[in-house]
Amino acid sequence: MYRPVRGTFEAALTSPLTPVDGVTVSVLQGRVPGLFVDNATDEVVTVTGAAGEPFVRIGPDGVEANLRSPTWVEALQAEGGAPAVAADADARPRWSRIAKVPRYGWKEYRALYPDDEPPEDVVRSGKPTPLREWTVPMTIGGETFEVTGVTTWQPLPPEPAALAAPAGQPSAPPQAGAPAPQPASPSQGRSPAGRLGAGAALVGVAAVAYLLARRRAA
Repeated sequence: MYRPVRGTFEAALTSPLTPVDGVTVSVLQGRVPGLFVDNATDEVVTVTGAAGEPFVRIGPDGVEANLRSPTWVEALQAEGGAPAVAADADARPRWSRIAKVPRYGWKEYRALYPDDEPPEDVVRSGKPTPLREWTVPMTIGGETFEVTGVTTWQPLPPEPAALAAPAGQPSAPPQAGAPAPQPASPSQGRSPAGRLGAGAALVGVAAVAYLLARRRAA
């Protein structure tokens, strides 16, 4: 059954865009929100997965993924990829280089609101409503920091009212002070040919009257 779209989900950071000097984090919007990390430092940033396992490492030499990470497998499958090994958060990490640059973006299911729509009372309120708070821990140089955010329901704006009255409906009355409509003159609405024919008829009548007057005078 078709249901009209009544709003969207929007993810936003509640932590700084630069949680650590040289490290920038941004949100990638989508039904499943994403995170993008750019590491301009000389150290490695390790992103912790949803099960507490090492997920990816982003450093000067590029990006490595832990192929055993359930978070990696979930993100890989969301992009249509096939995992090389089974996910196991408790297994020893199996690292594989996936990029040569120190930046990486992925779909972050910790930021996903699981249902297609929020509760009906939230939808009917017509107001932006925070629905899910999320945290993604990361480490750099042995220090842990947290990237935090919130996923919010954003209702669509109401449709604008029709500017013109529907067919068959009376038009709006004229505004106060507006000039009254003037009646059309007899010549209005006639084509040039019609107006020319009327003039010719008047000339013909005058000519006949002139000839009759001359005959009576003779």
